[in-house]
Amino acid sequence: MINKLDEFIEKKLREPFKYGVNDCITFSAQAIELITGINHIKIVGTWSSEEEAAKLLKKMGYNSLSDVIGSRFRQHSHKYKLKDGDVVVSDQTLDRKFKEQTLIYYKGKLVGPAKDGLHFINVDQGKYFFDIKRVRIG
Repeated sequence: MINKLDEFIEKKLREPFKYGVNDCITFSAQAIELITGINHIKIVGTWSSEEEAAKLLKKMGYNSLSDVIGSRFRQHSHKYKLKDGDVVVSDQTLDRKFKEQTLIYYKGKLVGPAKDGLHFINVDQGKYFFDIKRVRIG
């Protein structure tokens, strides 16, 4: 049986990378919304380049993607607690200048967009693990 996350990944396999549309932040946010029904980035603003995304983070008072994700979701104590759709922040970016990248956990791998399509990488490349069903209030 195919679930919503399977359909989402299948669709994203064919979607080109584009900042603010299909980048690591929007990819993760769309997966979270699909699973939880909550759009966590609707109030953030828009960006069309890596530089604009970095400026937006700074303007919001964050120093990193892990700070942003950590402000919304509680962190897992260990990678073995991950469930499909949870967000992982890695400091091993796929092809960008950003120091971190958000990915989602999916069927035992981490998945995220890169300029040449979706990449599936080993969970051991994750640094911070977040439970998308444990939202911080406030």
